[in-house]
Amino acid sequence: MAAIGASVAATSWVAPRVLLRILGLPAAQSTPATALALRLFAVRTAYVSALTARGDRTATRMFLPVQALDQLAWWDLYRRGELGLRPTLTCSAISAGIVAFGLSGPAVASGS
Repeated sequence: MAAIGASVAATSWVAPRVLLRILGLPAAQSTPATALALRLFAVRTAYVSALTARGDRTATRMFLPVQALDQLAWWDLYRRGELGLRPTLTCSAISAGIVAFGLSGPAVASGS
């Protein structure tokens, strides 16, 4: 879970436009503002991932609610016509992967 989060964070920080293209965001929507938003996402994700990798239980438990809020945001953007279906599905799939790995981890599964 921490490794996935850290890799997404690193890509978001180093090459936000490349990640936006991989996610399926049209080039016209890849603006400096979207790159900034992705970098802010990267900082948050990197911080939580680093804490999780160090064994911080609170950070580990944060992954699920944070990802749930991300899902709500993407689907709301899709509903309003501000994000296409492909990027919405891709972001949701990445988020679901993070959640799945997190839920299968011993720290979350045992509730410790």
